[in-house]
Formats: sequence, structure tokens, C-alpha cells
Amino acid sequence: MHARKSWIVLIFTALLSSLSCVSPQSAPGPTSPPKNSGRPLQVEELSGGSVVTNLGYGIQVNKGSSLQRRWFVVNDPTCPVRLSGAGINTVYESSSGGGYEYRSAGLANAGEMIAAFEVRFLLFDIWGEHIRTLTDTEVSDSRGQISLKDSASWTTWHTDVSEILTVVSFVARVRRPDGTVWEYDAPSLLQQVERIKVTLTEKELTPERDKPKN
Repeated sequence: MHARKSWIVLIFTALLSSLSCVSPQSAPGPTSPPKNSGRPLQVEELSGGSVVTNLGYGIQVNKGSSLQRRWFVVNDPTCPVRLSGAGINTVYESSSGGGYEYRSAGLANAGEMIAAFEVRFLLFDIWGEHIRTLTDTEVSDSRGQISLKDSASWTTWHTDVSEILTVVSFVARVRRPDGTVWEYDAPSLLQQVERIKVTLTEKELTPERDKPKN
């Protein structure tokens, strides 16, 4: 009987020892805050008109097409300049031997006095592939409404004119009279462009160093 009690004591002691080695379950820690998704941008979709470009004498590029170009205007509420109806038109200039051009369109509105601003236009073809990035820099002390209609033009080619379908416009930089510069946020812009279902890299946000004709 004494031996049986000894075994019970030993088993009970071992059980207590094993329980003491078990660590209490850790309480769940605080959840990590979501990563910063960047600046909240505002996007407006507009019709950029027919993909048909008139050459004169009844000749047209994309004759018979019912497709309408898509313009997306991206505005950042922190930017001193806001775009409205901004996009790119295609024209055929018959003078000087003839040639195709991209021409800017739309309005800019400066909510404060500015010394200069740069607008960029991202061009995509009918398959959503990036064609070209255009830039228009306006240098003038300005405040209020500024017309972008034909403020800049760029030489282009028949193939690009026939395939351009989507244009994304945004303000890239603004210089204030005191020398401070506002700049766009590339990650935030790329997030918006992805939603438009086109293909773009951060490098393509920056134009090649070609200049507008005027």
C-alpha cells in the first residue's frame, strides 16, 4: 500500500513539472498599420472624340471606325494647378509638305500665383500598350484659368495616329514664385493608371527629351 502511494506521488509530481514547462499562450500583438497607399488622386474619364483623323479631300485615317478615344484626367488635390478636359488631339497639317501632329487640349486652373507648370500626356494604343509620353511646360506668371488648347504640338507618324486610343493627363511639376516646386507622386499615379487597364512602367512616366514644336 505504501509503494502504491509512492507511485501516485511520483506521477503527480511529474505531471506538475511538465505543466510548469508549458509557456502560456502569447496574447496577439497589435496589427500592423496598412502601408501608405500614397496620395488620394482624382480621376475623370472623358471622350476624346473619334479615332478618325481627316487628311482632306475625303481621305481619312481609320475611316469607318466607330471607336472613341478615352481621355483620363488625373488631379492631385495637393497640386496648385488643376486640369480640366485635358487630352491630345491628332491632326494632319497639310502645309509645309504635310505631316501628322499631336496637339494639346483642355484647361488648367491655378489656385494660386505660379511661375511655371508642366503637364504630361501618357499615350496608349488600342491594345493598352504605351506609345509615348509628351510634356508641355508653360512658363508665365499665372493665376486662374489657363488654356491648353494648341498650347503645344508634337510631330508624329501615321502608325501612331492610327493606333492612339487612350490619353492620361496629369500635372507633373509646378514652380511657385518663391522658388519652391511641387511634384507629382509616381507610385500614386501608377496605381491609378493600372486601374485604367493599360501597361506602363515608372520610367515611362518621364518623357524623352524631345521638345514640343511650339
